[in-house]
Amino acid sequence: MELNKSFKSSTFTFIKYLMTVGGIFFLSAPLIAFLFMIDKISLTKNTALAIILLLELFSIIFIGVFTFFRIYLHIKTNFKYNLKEKKYLILSFSFMWLSFILSFILSLLLLHLNVNHILFYVIYAFIFIIQVISSIFESLTRVHEMIAINQMTNSIKNVKKNSVNNENSEKQIKKNIDKSKITTKIIEKGKNDNPFLQEKEEIDND
Repeated sequence: MELNKSFKSSTFTFIKYLMTVGGIFFLSAPLIAFLFMIDKISLTKNTALAIILLLELFSIIFIGVFTFFRIYLHIKTNFKYNLKEKKYLILSFSFMWLSFILSFILSLLLLHLNVNHILFYVIYAFIFIIQVISSIFESLTRVHEMIAINQMTNSIKNVKKNSVNNENSEKQIKKNIDKSKITTKIIEKGKNDNPFLQEKEEIDND
């Protein structure tokens, strides 16, 4: 298995925010509907419905984009899931979309029917819990994936660091050679300019 070197673990963290924001939107919709039902907010029915539909629309956009990019990034990284991780990912997507559907149904019911308060609390808590479970399962699917990507990223950094160190060493060696050459030239020049050394060399040659 060879991972794609163009991806970073931070990419997965970034797209996880899409899932979080989508969850905030569809969890807000039933709350708006409930507050409307118990007359805690002064909105007309059409206005409340428009706000709820807008929240659900934003929710489906964010969750849809998250689902697409989550699958897309996994394919691009070339990481192979084991059977357990595949199950976690399927459960994550299933729970996420289930919580969205329940949120939408609950919001419409609250707008058109006088739902019992306790029933609302139970259903809303259930939606919140399965959303949290969905997020946990999604995190479990990418634990080994992110570890592998981090290891690959650190390996690339170490290679680059060693390459820079080797380049700096080569430059330092070249500088030392250049200095040595300059020193040799200075010494030779000093010998040539010194008449006593020249006479000694002539005597030695004789």
